[in-house]
Amino acid sequence: MAHNRIIVATWDPKTHTSTVVKSSQYGTFTRSVVCDEQDFDIENRWDGCNIAESKCDRAIQETKVKDMCSRWKEAGHIYYVLCGQSDSKYTQDCDFAKDLYRMVINARNQYYSEKKKLELMNKSIGSNVHWLAEQRRKWRSAAQDKE
Repeated sequence: MAHNRIIVATWDPKTHTSTVVKSSQYGTFTRSVVCDEQDFDIENRWDGCNIAESKCDRAIQETKVKDMCSRWKEAGHIYYVLCGQSDSKYTQDCDFAKDLYRMVINARNQYYSEKKKLELMNKSIGSNVHWLAEQRRKWRSAAQDKE
């Protein structure tokens, strides 16, 4: 299994934009984020690139879910064509049919597992951004209080 890797991560302070290009076995994904005007005081390249990378990870996961869905449908179709017909030479009791059925169930389980991961990513990305901004403001405030 190939690992995801960052190819390019950039930050442009003039446009307040962070961009990340990430490669995976499902393709190459580019995502950018622009800092809100209200957050200019706490903006930095690391947080922007981190958020852009999270968006890349979400896009990779979406592609993975689509791939798992296709695998499940294809496995189900193969099972139906080879074993689901009344005149099929592969009966429900033969080992080949059982293995094929397990493959369909495994593909279904992988699809639902990956879909659940995507749902969790969708829920957490917004809260992570807000938490990060909150922390930056606390740190900035604490640093200003010491001065």
